[in-house]
Amino acid sequence: MTGLRPVSEYIYFGNSGFLRSLYLRWKALRKVPFRKRFLIGTDLEGNTFWEWHNLNNPGRPRRMVQLRTAKKDYVDYKLPPQWNQWLRHVRGLPPTIKELMQDEARIAGIQAKVEAAEQRWKSVPLKHAPVDPGSVSPQGMPGSGMVNPDARPADATSAKHPAPPADRFTPKKEQTERRRDDRAVNPAVEEHSAGGAEFQPSAWQSKPTNRD
Repeated sequence: MTGLRPVSEYIYFGNSGFLRSLYLRWKALRKVPFRKRFLIGTDLEGNTFWEWHNLNNPGRPRRMVQLRTAKKDYVDYKLPPQWNQWLRHVRGLPPTIKELMQDEARIAGIQAKVEAAEQRWKSVPLKHAPVDPGSVSPQGMPGSGMVNPDARPADATSAKHPAPPADRFTPKKEQTERRRDDRAVNPAVEEHSAGGAEFQPSAWQSKPTNRD
């Protein structure tokens, strides 16, 4: 890979012993006969990142990460986003140790600001708005301005179940007299309600059919 800086800028030796430091420097050398896989760098946790030539695609080398503790699962590690971009060929050059440290300090500063803001919000006492007795309505909650879901308008029951007609509760004798008065005033009523209360149906009789 062209454009690489000195190996010491990509390998973190902070948590490595003397022998491991020598091993990492040795694996990072490229002018070694019969070497196919090269160490590119490490992150701050000690995970190593490697690269080797791809015979099927010479212009796109293959890249991988080797975790510091192989017994752990890959999901237990949180790789830096810069190295993830390098593994996926989003960026050409790997991140330097200085870049990783600056990004870690930036994240720590943001977390400290978030914690300080949360402490400030917790220290501020809550202030409740005064309740105006005149604003309380039977359909709303006091002082909240919200509608009570359990409250119903006064005419909701009457709209859904209309009142029965007045004649339903009128005695039968009064109903009969009222119909007679209506027939006396308007003959059409008598014609329309010819059946009345005294109407008795007669048996049906067939009529002869005139067939020519």
